[in-house]
Amino acid sequence: HHKTLLEPKLGAGIWFVANVNGVMLPISARILSFEKGLRLSWGGPENPLLRLAASAEHFLTIEETGPEQCRLVHGERMSGIVPDAVWPVLARSKPAYEAMNAALKTRAEAKHRKL
Repeated sequence: HHKTLLEPKLGAGIWFVANVNGVMLPISARILSFEKGLRLSWGGPENPLLRLAASAEHFLTIEETGPEQCRLVHGERMSGIVPDAVWPVLARSKPAYEAMNAALKTRAEAKHRKL
């Protein structure tokens, strides 16, 4: 089965399901920034009332660290009234983020070896 990957478009809506400690959460967001090979960020929720309670921007950036080397920076910025209250729960998601980052690293390195 072949998947076609589309280039993200600034402002485009995206929808996905996040597994947070075994709880499947539907997420809707918008692409906030995209620079091919350098940066991708998305944020949400799209609903303005929900954004007052809690919103987040997630980002991935690639930083060159030397010839044939780079660093992937994966982060998030949260705002609103709820994030401080639920941060202890969200912090337990760290293993899922680490697994995603490791999978991205493996995939990127495998693609690089093919070049």
